Amino acid sequence: MKVIKLTLGEFETNTYVITGDGGSIVVDPAGEPEKLAAVANEHGAPVKLILLTHGHLDHTIAAEELSRLTNADVIIHPLDAEKVQTAEKALPIPYDYAQFTPVKHLRFCKDNEIISCSGIELTVLHTPGHTAGSVSFLNMSEKILFSGDTLFRRSMGATADETSSMPQILQSLSRLANLDGDYLVLSGHGDDTTLAEERLYNQYIPE
Repeated sequence: MKVIKLTLGEFETNTYVITGDGGSIVVDPAGEPEKLAAVANEHGAPVKLILLTHGHLDHTIAAEELSRLTNADVIIHPLDAEKVQTAEKALPIPYDYAQFTPVKHLRFCKDNEIISCSGIELTVLHTPGHTAGSVSFLNMSEKILFSGDTLFRRSMGATADETSSMPQILQSLSRLANLDGDYLVLSGHGDDTTLAEERLYNQYIPE
C-alpha cells in the first residue's frame, strides 16, 4: 500500500490516491480527475473506489467525473448525501456552482464499517461536527488516519455548515484522540501530523 498526496483546487484541498494490489482508492477528489486517474494508472493500480470524508464541494468536485472515467463507485455517509446531489447544499459559503455536478453512482457507508478494495482495508469512523455526515478513514495495518476536515494539524474543522455542531466535533476529536497507539494523520487541508502530536499540542482535544 502506498499513499500519494495531491493538493488540488482553489481551496488547496488534499486528495489521496491509495494504491493497493492492482487497484486504487481515491479519497476526496478535489479536482483534475484525469490527472488522478493517470496517477493511479502509472502505479499499475487503476481507480476502483472513491471515498468522500464529507460532502463539501472542495472535496467532491471531481467525484462524478472521476467515477465516469473509471467506473468507480462513490462512497459517502448518508447524512452528507444531499451535499453531493444539490448544489446549494455543497458549500456553506456563497460560491459559483457552475462547476457542480451531482454524483450519480453513490453508495453509503456507516460507522465501524470496513471497506476493502485491492488489499486495502479502511475502517469508517463517523466523526460528525464539521458536517453531520463527516467521516474519517482508518488504516490499521499502516497506522494511517484520513481525517478529512475533522482534525487538522494543531486545529480542527470549521463549524459553519448548517449541519455543523461544535459539541459533536469536539466529541469526534476526542474519539480520534482516544484511538490506541499513534497514527499518521492525513487531513483534508494543510500539513500531515500524528495523533501523538495532536494529543499534546492541539488545543481542541481535551486532556
